[in-house]
Amino acid sequence: MSLIARALRNRNIFLPKAIIDRYLKSSQRHHTGESRSPEIFHSNQPAAGIYIHIPFCVRKCPYCDFYSIAGIACREAFVHALTQEMLLAPRAYADCPDILNADTLYLGGGTPSVLSEKDTAIIMDAAFGSFTLLPGAEITIEVNPGTIDERKLKGYRDLGFNRINIGAQSFDQANLKFLGRIHSRKDTVAALEWARQAGFDNIGLDLIYAIPGQTRKSWLRDLAQAVEFEPDHLPATCSPMNLARPWNRIGPQSAFSRYRKV
Repeated sequence: MSLIARALRNRNIFLPKAIIDRYLKSSQRHHTGESRSPEIFHSNQPAAGIYIHIPFCVRKCPYCDFYSIAGIACREAFVHALTQEMLLAPRAYADCPDILNADTLYLGGGTPSVLSEKDTAIIMDAAFGSFTLLPGAEITIEVNPGTIDERKLKGYRDLGFNRINIGAQSFDQANLKFLGRIHSRKDTVAALEWARQAGFDNIGLDLIYAIPGQTRKSWLRDLAQAVEFEPDHLPATCSPMNLARPWNRIGPQSAFSRYRKV
C-alpha cells in the first residue's frame, strides 16, 4: 500500500478501491525509491520545478490577480482532469524521461487548503506517479489560515509535504478586513503553532506591504510579529495599486478608491 493510502487509512479516510488500485501502481516507484531509469539521478538534464495550481477559494480577495473562483462546486471534475493530465506525462516524455525529474513541487492557488485531504491525496499520488521527485525534493503546500486546523496540517505531513507556506498577509486586523481576508490574526498564530507541532521545519509566511492607509509603524509592527515566529522564508509583496479596477463593487474594499501613498 502506498504511503499516502496508508496514511489515509490510519486517519480513517477511505478512498474508493478503484482509486487506490489506480494510484498505488503509479506511485510505487516514488515510495520505494525506484527510479524510472538506471541513469535518472546521473542525468545532465536540469531538475524541473513542478507547480500545480488549485483555483478554488472560500472568497475571492479583491486585490488578487491570480486565477481563482469562489467555492468548490466543480472540485470533483477539476481533480479528475488534473490527475488525468499528469498521468499523461510519462507517456508523452517516454523518449526523454529525465525531463520528468523534479526537485520542487508546489501546490499553490487559489487556496489549496480548501480541498479535502482525500482530494489532496489523489493529486499527490498522481504527481508522485507521474514525475520523479529527486532525493531531498522540497514539497510545498500553500494554505490560508482560515481554512486549516491541527488535524489537517498533520495530514499534510502524512501526505509527504515537507514545507508549508502560510498566507498571513498582515497581523493587523484592520488590514486583514480591508484586504478581504477570511482569517484573523488569531488564526495565523494558531496555524504557525500547529505547523510546528505537525513537524514542519520549513515554513514560509507571506506578508503584504503598502496596503492603502498602512503606516510605516504598522508595517514595521507586522514585520516584528512575523520575525517572532522565526519563519524560514518571509516573502513580502507590494499591494496592487491599479485604481482602474472597480473596487467599489465589493463593499468594504471601496476604500481602495481612496488610496493614499504611505
